Amino acid sequence: PLLLAGLLLPWLLRSRHFPLAQQVTERGRVFGQIGLSSLGCFLVAHALLFRLHHPSRYTQHSLKVVLALAAGVALTILLDGLWRWSAQGARQIGAIATTSILSLLLLIYPALIQFQARSPLQEWLLPVRIYPGYMAGKFPDLYNFFAEQPKSSLIASLISEADNLPTFAQRSILVGREYGIPYHLGYYRQFRERAIDLIRAQYSPSLSEVQRFTDQYGIDFWLLNDKTFTPEFILSKDWLQQYQPTTQAAVSALQQGTKPIVQQAIDRCTVFRSNELRVLQATCVAAPERGS
Repeated sequence: PLLLAGLLLPWLLRSRHFPLAQQVTERGRVFGQIGLSSLGCFLVAHALLFRLHHPSRYTQHSLKVVLALAAGVALTILLDGLWRWSAQGARQIGAIATTSILSLLLLIYPALIQFQARSPLQEWLLPVRIYPGYMAGKFPDLYNFFAEQPKSSLIASLISEADNLPTFAQRSILVGREYGIPYHLGYYRQFRERAIDLIRAQYSPSLSEVQRFTDQYGIDFWLLNDKTFTPEFILSKDWLQQYQPTTQAAVSALQQGTKPIVQQAIDRCTVFRSNELRVLQATCVAAPERGS
């Protein structure tokens, strides 16, 4: 809510009732310049999907920074105006007290709004929560392992942790929930095809199908967790439910007791393990087991 004060800045700069606003130099134009350039890149990024990255990357962060700085300037101008007004006549004591209280609230307000459990009184007084949106990596050993692999490595996985690998390990994944953004048919058609092929191969009892999938996409590793080969795992992933009937076929096969090739290879092909996570060498998974 404090950021909304930044929208008042253009009006305050044109108003004659706030003397401090006259002290804002022409450098304040940088707010408008950043805003316009961000919106311009936002539109161009849509026209060139996805060659200039995701469009919101050009507005999501820069506009927050602009609003925060503009809000700081606007609130300072407003408080200064209230302070000057308080110096007039009998209103001085009351206005000074009001200005002091507002200044104190501005200082403690961010500390009171936290993204965590709070008392009913806090919920009633301050219903808004701050959630910065930062993602903390929980498996540093896993990221270090993949970071040591060749940069061309490609990882196949359906678990949520795979979404973090491009950032924390700088390695590519075949698909991931966070990347399934259907802005463009040409992009999402390939994404959907990859997701269906991955689901089919990961839960297939056919070695030839796993081999074909591995060769087609050049898979180097499989990333699994302890629940990967349970029907509950698939059913709990809402983004997998759109890939029917492949998803339901995988659920039905697991419910009937089918043991996929990838699951059979866990013990002999695991090259890294961290808590409930396992990394399998794809070439080992696709190789016929000795004696079979």
